[in-house]
Amino acid sequence: MKPSLRARLYAVFLSALPVAALAQSASLIPDESKLGPGCSFVTGIFGFQCIPLYLAYLIQLAFSFAGGLALIEILLAGYEIALAGVRGTDTSGPRNRILYAVGGLAFCIFSFLIIDTIIFALAR
Repeated sequence: MKPSLRARLYAVFLSALPVAALAQSASLIPDESKLGPGCSFVTGIFGFQCIPLYLAYLIQLAFSFAGGLALIEILLAGYEIALAGVRGTDTSGPRNRILYAVGGLAFCIFSFLIIDTIIFALAR
């Protein structure tokens, strides 16, 4: 059985992710330069004031992942729209995927801004 176009496109994008991940050194345990002085989770020297900064760091990683997924969905749907002209198929499905991906990305951005503002106010 031949894999669908969507499955092949996902395989291409997922195979490129490790290369993109090497460009950034995101880790669940950041070093002191990302959180500020006195907040070193690597050495174990940190205080209560470091916990909101660490939560903000984890939330930033989660929203970056969500933004990357939205970008992949937009690219795949755009590719399907481009191929729909060649095939002569309907483009309403891929257009809806783009709209949902952009809407989800906007939701992630606004929720990140709200959460970041709350954590910034608590970290003071």
